Amino acid sequence: MTRQFSQRAGLLAFMLLALTALTGQAHAQGARPVFLKATAVAPKTVTPGQPFDLTVTVTIDAPYHIQANPAADGYIPTEVKLGAIKGLTAGKVTYPAGMQVTIAGDKLSVYEGTIKVTVTVTPDKTLKPGKLSLPFSVHYQGCNDQVCYPPTDAQATVALSVGKPSKKVASR
Repeated sequence: MTRQFSQRAGLLAFMLLALTALTGQAHAQGARPVFLKATAVAPKTVTPGQPFDLTVTVTIDAPYHIQANPAADGYIPTEVKLGAIKGLTAGKVTYPAGMQVTIAGDKLSVYEGTIKVTVTVTPDKTLKPGKLSLPFSVHYQGCNDQVCYPPTDAQATVALSVGKPSKKVASR
């Protein structure tokens, strides 16, 4: 009985080891590659009450692409979103035109390489002078010619320097 128990324990240990190895291999194969970087540039100083344009640069490594905005039916469009900062209001977001491609018989509008997205931001008139860190994210669905990965977000921040409110000169 001891020998039989020992054989079963050995078989069980072998099966657990094999299962662990397969699970690790499946997990490694399912890992999402990192192929997108997002940065942003704002004016040197922003003025309370005066809108400004924030330019978000998205760089996509070859051979990947992301869905454009707007995206083809059934695909998830790329979206730039600003984090909530009291005193800043996000306005119009302007996306570039996508490249038209056909992949696996589907006609798609995608971005490749480097694109620039512009977000109009309005600082509240009561915003105090100083430094702010504005978080933003790029929500996207990335693909290569064989597979599309689940949607994800690239997150980053941009430093803002808030100046003094402008003093309007009364006309005479």
